[in-house]
Amino acid sequence: MDQYIIDAIKSKADELVHSGLKTVQPSVMCQDAAIEFLSSLPTYYQHLLNPAIHVTPHPIGIIVFDWYYMKQFVCVEVGDTKISYFTDFKDGINPENNGSFLSIRSLVVSALNKLYHREDI
Repeated sequence: MDQYIIDAIKSKADELVHSGLKTVQPSVMCQDAAIEFLSSLPTYYQHLLNPAIHVTPHPIGIIVFDWYYMKQFVCVEVGDTKISYFTDFKDGINPENNGSFLSIRSLVVSALNKLYHREDI
């Protein structure tokens, strides 16, 4: 994975501390989990992320990755020990699941393949 994405995850998590809002900064464990999960995805999907837009630390202590394409999206939320994702596709299929990093990775890749019309991967 490109170092600039790793740096963005860590620096964006630090930004919450200086925001002046009452927030829970994503822990180092959460940041590492987000990096580990993103690293497990095909490089193609890693490179589609623009950290300035698609990587967001949330004030509840999680890190979120968003992929958008043609008014559809896949969103992945990473916490210290759990990961969840959801999708919004025009055909109405919006699978939702929570689980471990290993069990959900293939579901996220399938959703990203559908989003970017890469069913052949």
